[in-house]
Amino acid sequence: FTSLDKKIICSHNIDLERETEGRGFIDEKKYSELKKITCRPKRNKNLPLLSEVFDYFGKEVLLIIDVKTKNMWDISPAINLVKLIKKFKRKKSVIVSSFNPLIVFIIKWMAPKILTGFIIENQSYLRLTNIIHPDFFHPRGDTINDEVLSYAEKKRIPINTWTINNALSWTWLHKKGVKGIITDEIPQFSQKL
Repeated sequence: FTSLDKKIICSHNIDLERETEGRGFIDEKKYSELKKITCRPKRNKNLPLLSEVFDYFGKEVLLIIDVKTKNMWDISPAINLVKLIKKFKRKKSVIVSSFNPLIVFIIKWMAPKILTGFIIENQSYLRLTNIIHPDFFHPRGDTINDEVLSYAEKKRIPINTWTINNALSWTWLHKKGVKGIITDEIPQFSQKL
């Protein structure tokens, strides 16, 4: 999400109440206010800037950046993100994904070499790929079925699915041709796969 002063903040939610000790919305506060807010449950952590995450991980780690917006027509996060990715020379080490097809379209239009993923919860949105041309489908794991797999194969668009938090699910999905997973349980997978 983007702060009031256009800093890109790493947070799963735009509202501060769900994962921090703060109140209000990220886009309504300046970064100077946001950096004082601590996260739950680890009270010694703050919401990081995406630039800090880029510095921490370097270019060797592929990052999936999920862009969320309050409304469909808000394209400013996409514009700011493309500028930051170019500044940090991360075009080849990120996948920018979004539920918002307009964000995916804008990223592709501004920087065709940045990989994009279209996050899908509803199969009726699959057809939008003919307009936005994502590099990946990012469907929720429990929505993957033969129709989704067939469509992805026909369009030659690999699937990275979310949120897969057990090795049994990943094994089944991998056999079905899914290329990658987005998980909350990294230690579990590093031990079992």
